[in-house]
Amino acid sequence: MDGFVTRVVQVDGNPFQLVINAADDELAARLVDPWIWTITMKLRDATWEGLASEQEELALRALTDRLLADVRAAAPIWVLGTTTYRGQHELMFYASADEKLAVGGAVAEMKDLYEEEEGRLAGFKGRPDPSWSVRSTYSGVA
Repeated sequence: MDGFVTRVVQVDGNPFQLVINAADDELAARLVDPWIWTITMKLRDATWEGLASEQEELALRALTDRLLADVRAAAPIWVLGTTTYRGQHELMFYASADEKLAVGGAVAEMKDLYEEEEGRLAGFKGRPDPSWSVRSTYSGVA
C-alpha cells in the first residue's frame, strides 16, 4: 500500500510489528473532532515470537480489507495502520466524532457478519483523540 511503512521493533523483549500510514492524507485533514478506533483480532497461526505466520499474514490482509470496506460503507475513515504483538493484530483508523454512531454500529455488526471468523474478532473500541496522539506515537516509530 502506498504511503504505508512496515517496522518491527522490540517491546519488552518481544517483536512488535507496525504497518503505519506515514503519508499525509487530505481526508485526515478534513476529519472533525477525530476519534481513534481499534479492532482487535486474535492470531490463529502465530510464530513463536507472537507475530503472524506467512499464511496468517495473508488471511489477516484479506480480513482487514473486508473490515475496512464495511466501515468505509458506513462513514469516511482515515486508516492509521495495524500492529501485531503477542498473538494479537489490531487495525486502527480515525473517523469524525459525528460519525461515531455509524462506525460503532458497523463495527458492532461484524461479529455477526463474519461467522467464519468466530473467535478471531476479539473486540473493538473507539475514543476521542482530538490531538491525534495515537497517530503521533506511531508516526515517531515509522
